[in-house]
Amino acid sequence: MIKTYMRKLLNVFKGTKGFTLIELLVVIGILGILAAALIATIDPFEQLKKGRDTTTRNTTLEYLNALTRYYATHAKFPWDNAVANCNAPTTAVLLSTMKDNCTDALEDEGELKVGFGAAVDSSGVDDLIKIKTSAAGSANVTLCFSPTAKSIKSEDATKYDNSCSGVTPPGCATSALRLAAADGTCWQEFK
Repeated sequence: MIKTYMRKLLNVFKGTKGFTLIELLVVIGILGILAAALIATIDPFEQLKKGRDTTTRNTTLEYLNALTRYYATHAKFPWDNAVANCNAPTTAVLLSTMKDNCTDALEDEGELKVGFGAAVDSSGVDDLIKIKTSAAGSANVTLCFSPTAKSIKSEDATKYDNSCSGVTPPGCATSALRLAAADGTCWQEFK
């Protein structure tokens, strides 16, 4: 019985044909073309830039909101409230240059989560954000960063200005101009 079954099974296998080498190569070639098209569509480097820009934007907005809450509570910003070594940024300076004492004051007041400064420092976005106020004692504070991702550069609802970069619009007035500009030229502005 087993012998008969095995003979029938062997005859079935003898009658079927497998793939030829050329057929396998054609299938592998088609899969390679599809994979290359998928990678080109996804553009992993653009996705990395977009993620970094989103992190930078969120950090910028969180810091601006913390300054706003601090101002609402004290009627002054930390640099106007005698916080040691926290000076008013009357020219656009990187957040990393003033985050230690000013950020510590915001953390101590509960406007930022404890460890915010360390988290921002480890992420590296503190060297991408600039902060500026028109003068000591002024209620006008501007934070900005220069996006690198095409999708974020092309957002028309976002305000771009020259207060952080020294580049005068209209060089950044339209999404086409922003996409053509070099990274670090056009700065998104948050007030």
